Amino acid sequence: TALKTGKMMQYLPENDVYTYFRYNDKETIICVMNVGDAEREIDVKEKYAEIIKQSTKIQNVITKNTQPLTIKVLPKTIFIGKLL
Repeated sequence: TALKTGKMMQYLPENDVYTYFRYNDKETIICVMNVGDAEREIDVKEKYAEIIKQSTKIQNVITKNTQPLTIKVLPKTIFIGKLL
């Protein structure tokens, strides 16, 4: 529901990466777009601490894999994850 009707918080693009969050009282979704030609590694907990709060992991919404709060985004792709 956060993706469709939640509030939005976005960050200025940096190093070819644009990040925004969609969130509501039930869930928080992170979307990271890498428009560059190199893979980017993002420490979500450090960079976006104000919205992460108590979350300790991210679940990729496509693969359903769960990982720590550090993500790698391949060139010319988007990562969409749910904070857990």
